[in-house]
Amino acid sequence: MKQTYVTLNDGNKIPQFGDYLGAWRDMEKAVEMGKVKSIGLSNFESERLEEVLEASRIKPSVLQVECHPYYQQNRLKERLYFYGTKLGCWEEK
Repeated sequence: MKQTYVTLNDGNKIPQFGDYLGAWRDMEKAVEMGKVKSIGLSNFESERLEEVLEASRIKPSVLQVECHPYYQQNRLKERLYFYGTKLGCWEEK
């Protein structure tokens, strides 16, 4: 996946997805300070998920994605097992 950027009014460029690794590091600090007990992700898949899993000191406790009897996400569950991350499911109505 090629990274795309958004150019701000001041000419600076930022990743299209935002600084999710920086946000994750800030959430890790919140855990370390005792502000929250656990942190997780929603709708992160493929390369962005791998980046967070590899860069994080505190692994996500849960990853919320679409998951139901007709779309069970078995390969993703297997991938997350190594990190102790649980799969949280939502279903489109």
